[in-house]
Order: sequence, then structure tokens, then C-alpha cells
Amino acid sequence: MPPCCSFPNDGHRHLGLGQRARLARRLAGPPGPPAVLWGGCGHGLRVSTRPWTRFGIIAFVGHLGYELAAGVAVPFAPHLGVRAGAAVSITPIAACYVPAGRLPSPRGDRTFAVVNGFFLAAVVAHYASWPRAWHVGVPWLTECEGLEGTVAGPYNVLLQGSGLAAVAGLVENRSQWRWGAATTLLATPVLRWATPREYARLKDQAARCPRWWNRRLVGRSR
Repeated sequence: MPPCCSFPNDGHRHLGLGQRARLARRLAGPPGPPAVLWGGCGHGLRVSTRPWTRFGIIAFVGHLGYELAAGVAVPFAPHLGVRAGAAVSITPIAACYVPAGRLPSPRGDRTFAVVNGFFLAAVVAHYASWPRAWHVGVPWLTECEGLEGTVAGPYNVLLQGSGLAAVAGLVENRSQWRWGAATTLLATPVLRWATPREYARLKDQAARCPRWWNRRLVGRSR
């Protein structure tokens, strides 16, 4: 028997092939969580244990980036300025992308359950706070934070993709799903309370300091 297949105890040599296979499975321990393999030729394989969490991170960062590019600024811009506001809003979330794919479950499950719970709270707060219609049983924002008309379409897609990924991410980190559910329940009312107040500050900032990144808010101040 090759060295890689040998057993540490010579007393196992009398076992048949079937018995040896069962013993090898017991020694190897229980199988780990399902993983998605990524990688290219010549670079080996990298294991992503949380593809939905990573997708949710991309969708959430994309939704903030879309707000900035579309001209409705970003959270914290009235308090910190647009550059620092964008950094504070985006950097902590983006920094989770690599660890989400590398840390095997259950390591990191609690952290990423909380992250997904926050993503879901943000989506729920958006759809609960702004005018919406229903299309094929799916909520569709008709106006949100100064976005309306054709620019609202891609924004809805980003939000819904983020919501779908957040729910799947809670399943992905199911050993700590209660932390994610608690985060959603606690963060949703806070975000709903903060949304109109932050929007009013963004409009006031646009009236005082019109720029390309808040151009859609100019003229909307109280």
C-alpha cells in the first residue's frame, strides 16, 4: 500500500477493502460545508465558502456607488464630506469580501450573519420608506432619494439583488442565523427613522454646495 494510504496501526492490515474505506472515512471526520470552487489554470483552486455573502457585498457597494454616480450623494456626506462619507460607507463593507470567501464555516459565521442581516435591513427600509408600485408581485420603487424615472430601474435591480443575496447569505451562515435575524429586526426601524432626516440634510447640502455628486438633489431643498 502506498504511504499516503497506509494506516498508522499495523493491526489494521487484516481489514478488507470495504472495512478500510469505512475506517478511513471515520478517521477523516465529517464532511465540511459545501464550497464553490474558483480559480484558473495554473493558479490552483481557491475555495469560496460564502458566494452569496460575497455577491451581497458587491450588490451593496454597487448600490452606494450608483447613488454617487447618479448624483444623489452618499450617506454621511453632509457630516464628513463626500470623499470621507463614501469611504466610511463603502470601505468597511468592501473589506469583508475577501474574508467572506476564505474563512471556512463556522469561523466568521456570526460576523457574516450580522452583515447579511444589515443588508436585508437596508433593503427593507428602502422599500418601506419610499413610494413604490408592484410589478409581477415584486415591489418597485418609483422614487427614492432623488432617483426617479429611468435611473430608478437599475437602482431597483441592485436593491433586489442585494435583498436576495442577504436572505441566501443568512442561509449560508445558518449556524449563526439568529444574529442576522436580530440585526434585521433592530436595524430596520433605526434606518427607517434615519432615512428622511439624512435625506433632508443631503438636500440642504445640495442647495448650499451644488456639485456633480449631488446634482439631482439641487432644487429639492425644503
